[in-house]
Amino acid sequence: MKKINVAVMTAGAFSVALLAGQPVFAQNDKPVAAPAPVAAPAAQAAPAAAKQTPEDLWGFLPAVVAEVNGKKVTKEDIIKIFTAQFPDGQVPPMFTRQMLEKFAPQVIKQMVDTMVLLNLAEKDGIKPDKKATVAALNEMIKNIPPEQLDMEKQKLASQNMTIESYIDKTADNKIVQESFAIRQWLDKNVLANLKATDQEIEAFYKENKANFKVPGDAEGSVRASHILIAVKDESPAADKEAKEKAEKIVARLKAGETFEKLAEAESSCPSKKAGGSLGAFSKGQMVPEFETAVFALKEGEVSGIVKTKFGYHVIRRDKAVKESEKSLAEVKGAIENVIKSKKAEEAIKTILAKATADQGVKILVTPPPAAPAPAAPAAAQAAPAPVAAPAAK
Repeated sequence: MKKINVAVMTAGAFSVALLAGQPVFAQNDKPVAAPAPVAAPAAQAAPAAAKQTPEDLWGFLPAVVAEVNGKKVTKEDIIKIFTAQFPDGQVPPMFTRQMLEKFAPQVIKQMVDTMVLLNLAEKDGIKPDKKATVAALNEMIKNIPPEQLDMEKQKLASQNMTIESYIDKTADNKIVQESFAIRQWLDKNVLANLKATDQEIEAFYKENKANFKVPGDAEGSVRASHILIAVKDESPAADKEAKEKAEKIVARLKAGETFEKLAEAESSCPSKKAGGSLGAFSKGQMVPEFETAVFALKEGEVSGIVKTKFGYHVIRRDKAVKESEKSLAEVKGAIENVIKSKKAEEAIKTILAKATADQGVKILVTPPPAAPAPAAPAAAQAAPAPVAAPAAK
């Protein structure tokens, strides 16, 4: 379900990604430069071509592109905002002047909206501030799933950074500070006042029931969980140790221990985090020994030990999942977020429309006219009508 995302009004990759629930730590990967072409031998060299002047990609923009509260937004401001989105601060080679002509009005509108909202926030005593930005980022970090956070920590460690040092560096960015100042103002003046009534939630549920259907397992598939005991190495001793451990697990299951808890505690497979569940799969998706064992089991039945190239498995065939529909109680919170999100978008549009007029906004660049639809080829226009088929006798 869609989350309320007011950060679309502001720039700043870090804050936008966080607010949208996406991975937040950008990698410093840069494209590898293409190797220089090999020079031709001197005797075969072609005459030198006349030196060409590089195209001015931003030549279509005037010196001043907009005004907000009497403050000019310049061409240089827009170029700076646009190029800041790329790791090396350069426009990638694939961008043509025609493409930039299309994007520029959007960037200008985004920057103007940011300035308008910042003016509203500052009038309310909320200004871009590093300390407040650090606090907001730390609060958002708490909502990142542990597994994802661990991966981000590893990425940062490879760059000799920590979460703390990255946040501190990010909070120095003026654009990020502005994003959080706007977010703080919107939280106080817009989001805090949004509500979704029970009647609205119920109506949304009824109108969108198809979206709340949970598909069942595919025909011919099975659903299973397993506990894998991996063999440490290729030695007979390691194989014996793994086999004995698997046999003990079978005995513990027969003694009444739960499959899920044993999988979480003993399995070598990443599925241990889901209690050993592998979900549903069809024939040909698992190694032959595992597949044969699973399809021979009845629902709820647990196998003995099964050896594959991955080690020793204890397998349980799980109950197939049939198509179902989530109840209103199950999805109420998600629906509430969607309704609030729509209301937030409308509220922000209304606020921006009024504030734009109040602050004397002037946007001096307009989108390029849409290209006319291509005319049909002459041959197609002159094509004879198809010959009718003879009537059936």
